[in-house]
Amino acid sequence: MRVTDTHIFFWGEEFSNWYDCVINYKGHVFDNTEQIFMWEKAMFFKDTETAGRILKVGNPSMAKKLGRQVKNFDSVLWLLPSYQFMVDANVEKFTQNEYLKKKLLETGSKILVEASPYDTIWGIGLGEADDEILDEKNWKGLNLLGKALMDVRNIIKNQ
Repeated sequence: MRVTDTHIFFWGEEFSNWYDCVINYKGHVFDNTEQIFMWEKAMFFKDTETAGRILKVGNPSMAKKLGRQVKNFDSVLWLLPSYQFMVDANVEKFTQNEYLKKKLLETGSKILVEASPYDTIWGIGLGEADDEILDEKNWKGLNLLGKALMDVRNIIKNQ
């Protein structure tokens, strides 16, 4: 994690979708938000078989792999609801676990940034050790996870 006066750059740890924690969500128990997100993806495209398989794996890497196998997947159709699913999953993650809620609220009003060098949708396409991350003009990605977590932080603050 890299922290400046205005930003928190993370990849892994508590803000990651791969962070291991028990989350009760829509009548099921999940081990991480990546698993929830992939389950929601399968359910959205009415692939209940893959959704059932995702429920049985706790490993986020396996959940992601299964999520890539969702039948009838359409990235254009998925774009809009995926963000809300990410927010919903993280609201549950951060409200059901006091330690995680405290960590998120301690970020204050800083901009949260997923410093994934590999992800240009949910992250910025740059690693936290790369000094280019300090200037948002250099970001190669959308930082949707960081934005979702800031939305979650605001939801929790307003509860």
